[in-house]
Amino acid sequence: GDGDSDGDGDGGGGGSGVGGSRAGGDVGGGGSVAPPLSVLDLGCGTGAVALAAAASLGGGAVVTATDRESRSLALATANAARNGLEVRLSPLDYATDEAVAAFAARHAPFDLVLGAALMELSTSPRLWSVLRALTAPGGAIGVAANDAETAAGATAAGATAAGATA
Repeated sequence: GDGDSDGDGDGGGGGSGVGGSRAGGDVGGGGSVAPPLSVLDLGCGTGAVALAAAASLGGGAVVTATDRESRSLALATANAARNGLEVRLSPLDYATDEAVAAFAARHAPFDLVLGAALMELSTSPRLWSVLRALTAPGGAIGVAANDAETAAGATAAGATAAGATA
C-alpha cells in the first residue's frame, strides 16, 4: 500500500503533529495505532536525504521527496528503486506561492520537513515561510547549513541546522 489510510492522497490517516494525538486505526482488540510519520525532503536532488529517512524509519514513515527539476526526480526515482525503498516523488517549484499552496493542499502538513541542498536559504527569507507552511503543528524542520547566515536563519525559523559554521 501507499500508506494513505484516509484516501486523500496525502499519505496520512488524518490528524497531524509529532507526539500529539493522532487518529489511528482499530487493531485486533480495539487498540489504536498512530499513522506513520510523514516526512518531506524539499529539493531532493538525487534523493539521498529522502532515501536515508525511508531506510532509517522503515515502515514507520511515509516519505515524500520533491524537486523542481525533472532530472533530479528521475535520479531520485532510480536511486529509490536501486535501494528497494519506497519514496513518493512529486514535482514542486517552491519559488511560487501558488505552487506551494497547491502542493500543501494535496500533501501537507508533514511531521518532519528536511532540506539539504536549499541554496536559497541564506538569501530568501520567504523560503523559511515555505518550510513552516509545509510543517504540521508540533512538527520539525531540519536543514543542512553550510554558512553562519543560513544557520542563523534556521535558528530564527525554529529549525535545526546541521553542519553550521560559527
